[in-house]
Amino acid sequence: SQIRRDMYTVTDLADKASLATKYEIASRITPSAYLAYHAALESQ
Repeated sequence: SQIRRDMYTVTDLADKASLATKYEIASRITPSAYLAYHAALESQ
């Protein structure tokens, strides 16, 4: 499914859930994007 222009994720057909996590998506928004603070700790 489409997240935004030129950005897509694979969707599980059984439960319609995105296979990419919110952290994987956020880190790909821009080439210089990175996770910091609480988000970096939560992704472990």
